Amino acid sequence: MRTFGIVVLASSLVACAIPEEDFPSKYGTAACKRLEECDKGDYESVYGDDDAECVDDFADIADIFLDLGDLAGETYDPTKGRECISNLRSASCEDLNEGNADCDVWED
Repeated sequence: MRTFGIVVLASSLVACAIPEEDFPSKYGTAACKRLEECDKGDYESVYGDDDAECVDDFADIADIFLDLGDLAGETYDPTKGRECISNLRSASCEDLNEGNADCDVWED
């Protein structure tokens, strides 16, 4: 029975991680939602009702960020990827506007 509990716990921890290939789309979705919440006027003037274009734009930015990290020899950490998205979702609009949302996705 103990082994089953450990397997369930390990599975739930892995499920919380975001694989590198999924990070850009998750980031794009979270960033667009926050942009719309924090600066609806700017969001609507740039994207109107085209949420997919917004997600694509921010996913492209995240993809470039990951590529630059790879070029610099960094290693993506799936757990930190999940923390980044969580921090983005929970940061205040003021913190987001000042660039103070923690989004370190690299292994230490």
